[in-house]
Amino acid sequence: MHNGDGNRTEPVMEEMLLYLLKQANKAELKGIPQHKIWIDPGIGFAKTRIEEREVMSRLDELVATDYPVLLATSRKKVY
Repeated sequence: MHNGDGNRTEPVMEEMLLYLLKQANKAELKGIPQHKIWIDPGIGFAKTRIEEREVMSRLDELVATDYPVLLATSRKKVY
């Protein structure tokens, strides 16, 4: 899952894709089959609402990685 620390040096989607693909690659190198590796953009973790909307609008880029995508959103109130 991508959660980061909230301090961005590059756009959220680029940072997230790089991080998730690196982690997936590490798992594959340890012998875990690709179909058992899920990527999770971490909606609700260390992202602004604007960044979360960007991630949600670009989910096709996560799907294009050929890894299963886990998207666990919640009904958190935003004040």
